[in-house]
Amino acid sequence: MIGVVIATHGDLAKGFHHATKMFFGETTNIETIGLQLEDSADDFQANLEELIKKVDSGEGVVVLTDLNGGTPFNRSLMSMSNLSNKMEVLSGVNLPMIMDTINHQMLGTSLEETVESIVQVATEGIAVASLMFVTADDEDDDF
Repeated sequence: MIGVVIATHGDLAKGFHHATKMFFGETTNIETIGLQLEDSADDFQANLEELIKKVDSGEGVVVLTDLNGGTPFNRSLMSMSNLSNKMEVLSGVNLPMIMDTINHQMLGTSLEETVESIVQVATEGIAVASLMFVTADDEDDDF
């Protein structure tokens, strides 16, 4: 089973994990960490690496972060070079990404296939309401 760490600014990671319980109930092998105002980047990274080790069962770890270039993302990248385990770091975390990760975790999907699916689900999860509705007048314009 792949391990999952959700790493964000503030308490966002906890909120995401809490929201998944509405769909999956209690989950396993998932940890959260939030960078707080009083945290140093080094302390955050040390705590992050402990969580990565905790969820690593040998099949790989996915670290889902909130902001590309933010401290949780950057320190996750640094952790990739510090730890010998197989892991992937993704930014832009959203609820569909986490739910897809949990689905693949329960199915026993490989880390590579899981990451590929996460990226697809994240992209497909974006919708612009005004573009979703086509009026009869819009359809006539095609003729």
